[in-house]
Amino acid sequence: MCARPLSERYLVWHTLLSMNGWMSRVIRDGYSLQFASPPPPFDGLLETVMSSQAGAEALMTELSELLEKKAISRVPPGQECEGYYSRYFLVPKKTGGMRPILDLSLFNKSIMRRPFHMLTIKHVLECVRPGDWFASIDLKDAYFHVPVVPRHRKFLRFSFYGVQFQYNRLPFGYSLAPRTFSKCVETALELLRRRGIRVLFYLDDLLVLASSEHSAALHTVELASHLTLLGFAINWRKSSPVPTQSIMYLGVYLDSSSMRARLSPARWEALASLLSRVTPGQTVTALSVMRLLGMMSAGYVVVPLGLLHMRKLQRRFTRLRLNPIQLCPPPFSRI
Repeated sequence: MCARPLSERYLVWHTLLSMNGWMSRVIRDGYSLQFASPPPPFDGLLETVMSSQAGAEALMTELSELLEKKAISRVPPGQECEGYYSRYFLVPKKTGGMRPILDLSLFNKSIMRRPFHMLTIKHVLECVRPGDWFASIDLKDAYFHVPVVPRHRKFLRFSFYGVQFQYNRLPFGYSLAPRTFSKCVETALELLRRRGIRVLFYLDDLLVLASSEHSAALHTVELASHLTLLGFAINWRKSSPVPTQSIMYLGVYLDSSSMRARLSPARWEALASLLSRVTPGQTVTALSVMRLLGMMSAGYVVVPLGLLHMRKLQRRFTRLRLNPIQLCPPPFSRI
C-alpha cells in the first residue's frame, strides 16, 4: 500500500483533532514551501548525469517507484523552462547498492530556518518505567503523505535523460521536511495522548509504552487504527506490534525488566569502523572526525562516562577550525 495524501482524510482530521490554522491548511490544501527570500529564479534545465551504468539504473528504478507512488510527475508540456532544477546523486545503502537522493542543498538556502525539537535517546530513557511493555509502529513513505501545493511544485524539479519531472509530495532533502512531517504526527497523536496512551515518535518510527502486556497490545491496536483512519500508511514489515519488554528503538536496545539500555550491534559496528580510522600516526579527514563525534554524541547517554570519552577529541578538533573536507594535519592524528 502506497502512502496517500493526508488531504484525502481532511474531514476526519477536522472532526477528530484540534488543529491550528497552519496545520489545517497543510492537511486540506497541501504544504506551501516556506521561502525566506523570493524563490530562486529559473537558471536552466540542470541535467542529472550518472557516472556509471549502475548509477543510471538505480536512478531509473527509483523514478519508476516514485511515479507509481505519485510522488513525482512529468512536468506539463510547455512549462519546462520555469521553476528550479536540482540534481540527483547517489549514496550507499546500508544493505548494499546505491540510493538516489535529490540534492536540494542550494535550494534550501532560500528556505526559512525553523528549528524544532526532535526526540532524543535521552528523552526516551526518561520515559521508560520499570517493567514497561513496548511495541513499535513504522509509517511507510513518511514524507509522501504530505502533498506540495501545485504552485510550488515547479521549484522541486529535476531532469534525467532529457525528461523533466517535479515532486508532488514533500521530498527527502528539503530542509523543513522533518519539521513539517513531525508536526503532522504530533497533531495526530494528541487525541491518543489525552486518553492516557503513552507514545513517542521520531519521524516515522513510533514507540508505544504501557505498564502491562494487555495495555500495550490494546494501545498498539488503537494507535494503528487511529493512524490508518487519518490516512497514514503503516509498514508492518518494519513494525513490531507484539508487546515485549525489550526492543530496539532508534539504534538503542531497551530492556525495561533490567532498566538497562545499550547501543545496537549495528551502531557499535559503525562506531568501531570510525574509531579504526582515528588511530595514532594515521591521517584522517575532518569529516571522519565530525562523524565520529556525532555518533559519540548520539550514543553517550547509554555509554558510561560517554561525554567524558569524547571531550578531549572534541576540544582538539574545535581548536583546529578545519574545513570538513580538509585532511587533518599529522599533529591531530596523534590523539
